[in-house]
Amino acid sequence: MFKKIPPSELKIMKLFWQSDKVLTSQDIVSIMSHEWKQTTTLTLLSRLVKRNFLSAKKHSTYTTYTVLVDKESYLQYETFDFLKNIHNESVTSLLQSMSKKEFSKEEIKTFKSFIKDMQNKK
Repeated sequence: MFKKIPPSELKIMKLFWQSDKVLTSQDIVSIMSHEWKQTTTLTLLSRLVKRNFLSAKKHSTYTTYTVLVDKESYLQYETFDFLKNIHNESVTSLLQSMSKKEFSKEEIKTFKSFIKDMQNKK
């Protein structure tokens, strides 16, 4: 199992999850150069390797990274953690807190589909 990662590390993971190619240390440093110095980015990559979110393979002048924790798994973990810690594991509480938001017809249609699927599983 994994633990919650800080927002800065999550930002890097999102880059990996959105990419359809293997990313290198040079890629990430370049993408994040507007926000962080190279040393900061490399430190964050190192932390993600230590946390087993990424694996690293060193080459002569750069490192390639492979994702070990996929987006869906982490999203599920964060969602259940939020539900547990903020809403005391109550989906009703979560939905009540969201009831003030206006949802599109498409979102409502998706919600109804989820509920129908859950009912059919019982």
